[in-house]
Amino acid sequence: MRYRNNENLYVGEVNGFGYAFIPGGKNGIVLLDLETKKLLDQMPERQPTDEKRIKLLYEKEIIRLETDPLRPTPILDAKKVSSIGIWLHLTNSCNLACPYCYIVNKGPNQHMPLSTAKVCLEKIEETVHKHQLKMVTIRLAGGEPTLYEDAVHFFVEEMKNRFSSKGVAAKCVLITNGTILNSKWCEFLSANSISVSLSLDGMGEWHNQTRFFSNGKGSFSSVMTGISNCKRYQIIPTILTTITEDNLPGIPALAKFLIDEGLPFRFNAFRNCRNNNTNYLNFIDALINALGQCYDYYAFAIREGKASFKHQLAEIHIDRRTHLRSCGMGHSGMAIDNTGKVFLCQAKMDAEPIGKLQDSSTLLEMAWNQNTIPDLRGKSVFDYEDCRHCQWAPICGGGCPIVNSVAHGMATKASPYCKLFKNMIPRLIELKALSLISKFSLERR
Repeated sequence: MRYRNNENLYVGEVNGFGYAFIPGGKNGIVLLDLETKKLLDQMPERQPTDEKRIKLLYEKEIIRLETDPLRPTPILDAKKVSSIGIWLHLTNSCNLACPYCYIVNKGPNQHMPLSTAKVCLEKIEETVHKHQLKMVTIRLAGGEPTLYEDAVHFFVEEMKNRFSSKGVAAKCVLITNGTILNSKWCEFLSANSISVSLSLDGMGEWHNQTRFFSNGKGSFSSVMTGISNCKRYQIIPTILTTITEDNLPGIPALAKFLIDEGLPFRFNAFRNCRNNNTNYLNFIDALINALGQCYDYYAFAIREGKASFKHQLAEIHIDRRTHLRSCGMGHSGMAIDNTGKVFLCQAKMDAEPIGKLQDSSTLLEMAWNQNTIPDLRGKSVFDYEDCRHCQWAPICGGGCPIVNSVAHGMATKASPYCKLFKNMIPRLIELKALSLISKFSLERR
């Protein structure tokens, strides 16, 4: 019997260990000794003879028999949807005036009426029942949702009553700018096990120049107070950072702070260059340099035992499953605004809605039949131009379809950030491998 490496196998070496990773594979990153790593480098010319190695590599789907059939290309199957993710735009009101915000017509007291919130929950229940879903995730967002305390409390309590108590997994996530997270809020969030995603775009003035109050005053000190309050109540917020040309130089210092504090964080790159890939590429080159500095420090901190890998870059997922799209929008996810209209995504609430809560269609049926980006309907990354044969397609999902659509005029085309993804994915895999090595080394002591 002859063996060969499985398709898309990526092999690396760091800190005296080898590692193997198949994007979209169910086993994630697998640590190897250097002899096994060398064997994989030389496959199929050099065939394994050690039965234990053969068994391990075959079970982990790192190698396959030459006679084994290729894995079929996965498809986006609506019948297999088992969970739903909903972005709830509870209010247009916000105490900040971020220049890159996608919310239009912001104003005070533009809240979702509680009567609409009740109809919203009834529509979610109907959707869960008809499609026999096992999990519901709602993201309580705005605007700034902490300006609308009644709605947040209402949804959190109703999620328990309508879903958790009936065996459907229910998760609430608060999407906040962090400026109003006082002790009262943190006590409520902690008591109800609410996850927190909090925006921070840099340290000091790097944050303040893009995230400021309506009077022009920077919000950094208020956000830092919010983070401190979270930590006092054992809440570990996930930090969300939007990288623009304005705050790019401050990103390495921000990353160092987040890594040192042990805070999970996600970096998203903002750019809205309609049909202008030259500007994308210029921004990407600068971003690759800045992220390289971030990840150099991350690697150092992990090696020193001061950090573990808790980071996501844009739509890249270094995990144990195939991502047929970068997110669930149009398949298992959608957004609902403060008036009860349903949209493909929170970033497309300036487009025509894909439905409303009073419609007879379920939320999933609205998503599957959306006309906001028609060329996306039923398509996965393996249908995208330039993506279907890419090694990294199952972990980036082709990038954000909205960004793709703005840049190229079509969603089913490789992300304008493709160069960034291809440069950074090997770094992210190595960081995850380093973190696994650190954990393994500690367990052996």
